[in-house]
Amino acid sequence: YSDSEIMNLLDDTLIGDCVKAGEMTKDVRRRLMNIFQYAYEAGANCILLTCSSVGEAAYTGSQMLPVPILRIDDPMAREAVERAHRIGVIATLSTTLNPTCDLVQRWAQKLNREVDIVRGLAEGAYEAVISGDGERHDAIIAQTAAQLSGRCDIFLLAQASMARMEQKLSQITGKPVYSSPRSGIRQLGAYLS
Repeated sequence: YSDSEIMNLLDDTLIGDCVKAGEMTKDVRRRLMNIFQYAYEAGANCILLTCSSVGEAAYTGSQMLPVPILRIDDPMAREAVERAHRIGVIATLSTTLNPTCDLVQRWAQKLNREVDIVRGLAEGAYEAVISGDGERHDAIIAQTAAQLSGRCDIFLLAQASMARMEQKLSQITGKPVYSSPRSGIRQLGAYLS
């Protein structure tokens, strides 16, 4: 995509506000719509939303603007539903766990498939990585995956920031593990081609 121009828009207070409220608030949604509008006015012909906690806002934004707003985690969720019945979803924040599970369920309905979603909240991992303890972050996620392994056939890592654990968790559990960055970028590439 060498002929594409990339613009990054970041408001790192959005996730903090979601964490404080325990969900995406109306204010966070409004601010996201403003960011989408700004991107469109700046010439974007496609927008990639990279935060799974607020991924559902892509649907509202797509109705508001004449350009596609893609969720980075959308292809990952679809692939999981196509490949497995028992899907383990691991997140380090409840504000990401619920929207990711909702997305998996949405794809199950679209594809007319039954899925059993096994939720795994890696409690303390987010706080560990924020404080700079990546090793503890990874260990908590690995422990969560090990606890869920017998109840699922495949794992989804709900946050793009967890992608570094994909191979390690697959080795630990013996199960396929998917994260969103690779498939999300491929999805974007299809729109840019």
